Amino acid sequence: MSYANFKRELEEELSRREFSPGCDHSVLRQQIDEASRVVFDRWMKARKYDELVGWLIENFDSGGGSSYISALSNELIGIGDRELLRKLWRSVICSREKSFWAWSQMPSAKGADQQISSLLAETNWSFEEYISEVRKSGPAKELEELEEAFSRFKRGVKSKLARKFI
Repeated sequence: MSYANFKRELEEELSRREFSPGCDHSVLRQQIDEASRVVFDRWMKARKYDELVGWLIENFDSGGGSSYISALSNELIGIGDRELLRKLWRSVICSREKSFWAWSQMPSAKGADQQISSLLAETNWSFEEYISEVRKSGPAKELEELEEAFSRFKRGVKSKLARKFI
């Protein structure tokens, strides 16, 4: 539902902008990016954190969205919501890892090498960012589990990191 609500607000935001017929794809992409940021910032201000976590997981499950994920992560750290922070990062990591392994099973697909490389980088970034946060103030057990999962992933083994939440 979060994705649908965000998409609806994004469409409303875009409807207030002027587009020339047949405008360049890069101009349209820029308008969508700017409108997405407006809606994201509006939701942050309204403290719609649960909804933003849902939107991020649904919209950036295979990569991208790093600035949004980092901004929400920082906000959740600031307000001390460790449970939602854990849900955000574990969901992002699990989704990206799942996508990575799925693409790795079809290396002959068109564009697979580039997609696999991108997913590898996105999954590594996700692990590294969350591990960094947990090192600062998280429970030792969570850190141990994350480091073991990341070690497995780097060795080419599925991490077995569960999306379990507190």
